[in-house]
Amino acid sequence: MPIKLSYGATDNLTPDAEVQFQVQGRTNTGGVWRAWTTVSPWTKRRTRYPYLVPGLHQFRVQAKDQAGNVTLYKQGAVFTVAEHQESASSVTYSSTPGWLVSTSSGSYKGVVKKSPTTGAVTTFTFTGRDIAWVSTKGSNRGKAEVYEILSDGTKLKLYVVDLYSGTLSTANVVYAKGWSTSTVRTIEIRVSGTKNASSTGTRVDVDAFIVLNT
Repeated sequence: MPIKLSYGATDNLTPDAEVQFQVQGRTNTGGVWRAWTTVSPWTKRRTRYPYLVPGLHQFRVQAKDQAGNVTLYKQGAVFTVAEHQESASSVTYSSTPGWLVSTSSGSYKGVVKKSPTTGAVTTFTFTGRDIAWVSTKGSNRGKAEVYEILSDGTKLKLYVVDLYSGTLSTANVVYAKGWSTSTVRTIEIRVSGTKNASSTGTRVDVDAFIVLNT
């Protein structure tokens, strides 16, 4: 799962435009810290998008100014990346309209649930702060609506995802959403029955969900 790392210098390092950063990460509590760039670990970039596998993760960053002054490492919180396959008990599907199981080479673990039918719904209930929906893009894929279902049953429409692509592309993070706190949430994905003008169909795939929790 790609995540967004943002960091910056706010102390006595000057001039700020010349500040460089070194980012390290580790898996599992107490694991070995490893630089994300081995050839030239120092960079002026303030945002990174590392791809993380399921498990425990932590990052730290230090800064260096033009004069060579280096800060101590600042550690971020330990967080968990967890995968939930399309067949997980926390993922439910409407029976009418229904969903079909389909083997798919290149998908997250070789299997997806699919439906081209307007109104077909899948819901995913999880505990976390960030979520990503993994799906397939292709020439016959349609659009899906993403909702958050609140505890009182209210549905908040979050986004419309267009899954069309001129070439088949599997295991894509097609939608991601983050909140400021971690709690129990439910996401609904609804097949809209609409499509990009270039698409030949309205099929929507559910491949997996990835949850980040601190």
